[in-house]
Amino acid sequence: MVASCRKREALDIYVVTNSSNSAMIKICNRSNINVYTYNILESSNGLEILRTIDYLINFNSLFIYRSNHISSVKEAIVNIHPGTLPTYAGIFTYQWAIMNDEETLDTTLHYVVEGLDQGDVILKIPQTISTNMTGFKLYNSLMLNGVKLINDFIDMVLTGQEIKSIKQNLVHYHVYRRQDLPSGFICKGELGSKVINRIRATDYAPFKSPSFSSKVVIDECTYLLGSIENNRYDRKGSDFIIVSIELDEGYVKFTLENKQSFRVRVLGEVNAD
Repeated sequence: MVASCRKREALDIYVVTNSSNSAMIKICNRSNINVYTYNILESSNGLEILRTIDYLINFNSLFIYRSNHISSVKEAIVNIHPGTLPTYAGIFTYQWAIMNDEETLDTTLHYVVEGLDQGDVILKIPQTISTNMTGFKLYNSLMLNGVKLINDFIDMVLTGQEIKSIKQNLVHYHVYRRQDLPSGFICKGELGSKVINRIRATDYAPFKSPSFSSKVVIDECTYLLGSIENNRYDRKGSDFIIVSIELDEGYVKFTLENKQSFRVRVLGEVNAD
């Protein structure tokens, strides 16, 4: 959807989003924002519409802005990105952050340029990644931080504050792509801590993971995995190799070489890829 802020002092702000985030909608309603369909930017008069806009804020949208889009807006297009820049550019960054055992991840507001997530950083909010945080919980926390950044940015623009930004050090730029995702299959011989993080990252209960799913093959049957049972595992003690994978009353039980074990709920049986 596209939300257009009512004009104040000859200033137009648009918010482009695929999200129905209630907190963001409250901000829109508070400013008497009109909501349009997302496809308006791809319509025949999309560029004409952009030429009337001072600032366009991209929130939870995968719309690719080309150079003609960027140059058409009067001031700038800015983007809410769920990841620390420049090290976590691209897609599904929050799941990668969990798999990489990161302790924090930023929600970042940056200028949109032709290079993916390479624009100067305006604002950011760090989010602590707790040891029991799942991919879905982290994503929601990052999006709520994004709503705060939108609110702060709109206030800055409407009150005439100077908008400062910091250039990214692109030497450290890393982009995560869909094709980089792992297969999701878990096997004996893997390190327990890495498997735990992978399962946490794909845990989107009560929804399906948007990227990939964690799976195991037992007796030639493939099982889709959900949440770790009560998050009951010793993080420090899980740096051992998995030596056994077996079904256990609706769960899959993983046993490590130090005899520690943890269970993961089975969501269902699927055909092997």
